[in-house]
Amino acid sequence: MLFRSANGNWSVVMVPNDGNEWWWFTGVGVLDAFDKAASFAGRVVDLERYPTSNGDRLAIVVRRNANDLTLAANAEIRDGIGNDATSGLYCTELDGPLIAGTNTSRAFEPASLMKTFHHYTAMRFVSVGWDALSNDISYPRPPAGNDSSRPCEADGTWLIVTETLQEALVRMMRQSDNHATEAIANRYTTTAIEDLAAEVGAEDTVLNHVIGCFCDFDRSETTLRDVADVHAAVAGGILGSFEDEFHDIMWNSLLGSILSSELTASGLDPEDVTAFSDRALTATKDGAYGCNDPSRAHRSNGGYFRIPERREDCSIVDREYFIGAWINDAPGSTGPTAGQNVIDGIGVVYRDRIKAAIATWIATACEESCT
Repeated sequence: MLFRSANGNWSVVMVPNDGNEWWWFTGVGVLDAFDKAASFAGRVVDLERYPTSNGDRLAIVVRRNANDLTLAANAEIRDGIGNDATSGLYCTELDGPLIAGTNTSRAFEPASLMKTFHHYTAMRFVSVGWDALSNDISYPRPPAGNDSSRPCEADGTWLIVTETLQEALVRMMRQSDNHATEAIANRYTTTAIEDLAAEVGAEDTVLNHVIGCFCDFDRSETTLRDVADVHAAVAGGILGSFEDEFHDIMWNSLLGSILSSELTASGLDPEDVTAFSDRALTATKDGAYGCNDPSRAHRSNGGYFRIPERREDCSIVDREYFIGAWINDAPGSTGPTAGQNVIDGIGVVYRDRIKAAIATWIATACEESCT
């Protein structure tokens, strides 16, 4: 427990360490204590309020409030980004249990992860026949020698390019092209993007600026649960026959090295390795923003993954998951670190799921003819 005496000194009552992680912080905003704790996958167990020249602040003691997998992944996410950055993590089996998570419903600035909602909107229009992947879309792009990634900087020198809707979506989701993204937003409107998200439960998603034009504008917001709701809707069949296209257009190789290394080390027969690899799938989107402000580095990543498990009768069931993580307000100098941390944290959880699935293949030991 924390006690602050009249002279400003702190006294602490110590108790035996039971092996569970804990942290303590001072100078915490009165309204920020519980968000701070959640960013460290913990809960506030004690606090002390004290005055400062900038208003009242809190000293808090935080203890773990998550399973071991969450703590291991969150340790990777938080490594080296400072105590003031906020972060979140979420992995759930679609229509199933929580696997790992903290700050799963907290709103954050997603940067280009927000493009998941643009992509979903386009595919919803296509799925109901109101648009087609083969239809043309035209939009302005900077001319040769102008490498601007900010659609809000368009002027009369920019060139109008025309390509298919599918080509624009690939450019948006794989290359994270902001000009193609703005073309998608203009084609369907921001209102439609937000409304279609809310239709599947993603009600906390708000687009407040042109993607790529973040600095000096209000932040856009979403939550990991909102992004998961979109992926759950797709996995649930809302796009009909276009589900495969939705996933194929996204980035598919983020976690491929983990899958490969775990299968190589598994001892499975080559036929089983091939069968496992052929059924596994990832479809993700990343996001990154930074401004001149020294504490405004934002990084995110999230999406869908599918892993096959094998039952005792040698049948195979595909387990479908959402996984995502984010960091907001990391010191600008740690931006590259924060981006890798997000990937590393996601990788911890993904590796756990891969190992669990491989174990079912080892346990069943089916003949090739059964697989």
